Amino acid sequence: MARKAAVLPLLAVLLSFAAHSWTPAAAQKLSVGNDYQLVYSVAAYFEMNGIKGTVTITQDGLYNPAAITARLSGFPRKNVLQSYDWVIHEYPVRYSLLRDFPCSDAELGDVFDPLDQRNVDCTNDTSKCAVGDLGGRVGYLLSNLSVQTFQYPGLQLRGPFSPVGRSIVIYSKQANISVPLACANIERQGLKIVTLRASFQHPSRIQGDVFFRFVDGRSEVTIFADLYRLDGGQPNQGENIWTLRESIQPGVCNTLYELYGTSAAYANTDFYQYLQNCNRTNPRSCIIGDLSSKCSNLTSDSKGRMRAFCTDAQLGLVPLSSILPLTLTIQNNSAPPFILDCAALKVVSPEAAVVLGSTNSPKSQIFVNLLFFQADPFERTFVRSYYYYKRTPKPISYLEIRDNVNSGVFARNNQIFLTSPQITQKLASSAIITGDQVPIGNLEFKVPTKGKDLYRSTDVTLWLPLYGTYNITNHILVVKDTSNGVLLSAPIQRYNNPTSLYPSFMGYN
Repeated sequence: MARKAAVLPLLAVLLSFAAHSWTPAAAQKLSVGNDYQLVYSVAAYFEMNGIKGTVTITQDGLYNPAAITARLSGFPRKNVLQSYDWVIHEYPVRYSLLRDFPCSDAELGDVFDPLDQRNVDCTNDTSKCAVGDLGGRVGYLLSNLSVQTFQYPGLQLRGPFSPVGRSIVIYSKQANISVPLACANIERQGLKIVTLRASFQHPSRIQGDVFFRFVDGRSEVTIFADLYRLDGGQPNQGENIWTLRESIQPGVCNTLYELYGTSAAYANTDFYQYLQNCNRTNPRSCIIGDLSSKCSNLTSDSKGRMRAFCTDAQLGLVPLSSILPLTLTIQNNSAPPFILDCAALKVVSPEAAVVLGSTNSPKSQIFVNLLFFQADPFERTFVRSYYYYKRTPKPISYLEIRDNVNSGVFARNNQIFLTSPQITQKLASSAIITGDQVPIGNLEFKVPTKGKDLYRSTDVTLWLPLYGTYNITNHILVVKDTSNGVLLSAPIQRYNNPTSLYPSFMGYN
């Protein structure tokens, strides 16, 4: 019971720290009080299965209705008006993993339903629909409208039941079955995010990652756990407690001591009163390191997979310098209790890659300079391009990423993508080709230089990862012609100081 304690003295100190350190004069440096008074905007960026565009959600103050604007194109209309359901799901899309079915319930969890209303009939009262049931709450998306607006009175973009950091899935009806069509993460706009990761790699205990995403100048932190419990290499079902603890050596289990924030909590004379108030809706009455009470326990399924997502309005009040030395621990919730595994928290730095190549001869002048930037594994990849092409005779040129000059296009193993005839047919019908429908290394629809003498632009895509197994760094960029001949090749190299590019691509320091 000691772990469910209060932190009022510590919280008072932290609030005082916030008041003195976060001045109103800086637009991004907001005090905790102001955090709930200003206009707040988030967006989901879609680029999947031929659907492209954004869903923006804006809220002026905590209790005013949220305004939702959907700017989407690429719906398969089939000459008739069609409606599409859309739902907020529990977990975010992990694009860098490039899984086969990224929008499935198996990946994104169930509908976001903090009020436990998913089984309630809300036909006559939309307020009784699950919070994440956008089709039930505000209405369906229509295929004949490129811009649609909605009002959502019950949605809160801040607080423990915020949808920020989760995902939106668009569904189509096929034989009366809802089939995921496209999905995208709900991301904050105009705010710098610092991501920490605890990586578990024990072959017979815990494997996977826990991400903590801190917003510069705001109190709320989104926490996402995606783990497997493998006892002796076999999946284990059950409840598991997760905590942030102080330790002599971060990430080492035998150097642990108390739950982070325990000493301050015990100093509170109303300890047991606040202990009773500690829960997911009131995280500031919990010990700071008590993630189970603020986010729920980690429950492993039949395959041993453990996932959780929550918004912690308490952890963001603590300076990062105090959080980085902590250790994330996972222990079983049955007798006898024991620590299963531990991991240190580490900053996930932005990643960037650069490619520079040229040829210069009387018949061929080609110059290509591409800079790729991704702020963290959940963000989109920005591609800043400068491309010049002059050749006699002049075949149409394409950009492509390969493992080496003589290999085929870089692609995920067993990736299913559109064939050339299918692409031609879709383009003839004015359909949109999105990055997931072509191999990773096919840049024709991500950096569209095809047939251009000069191309200078900044493009954005979800399908050129700089993290994970399929990141494009250390591959080869080629300029090829329609006969697959290589006109130019150059290596894609890691940029030496990715953090310095943050202001240039994200718009803030």
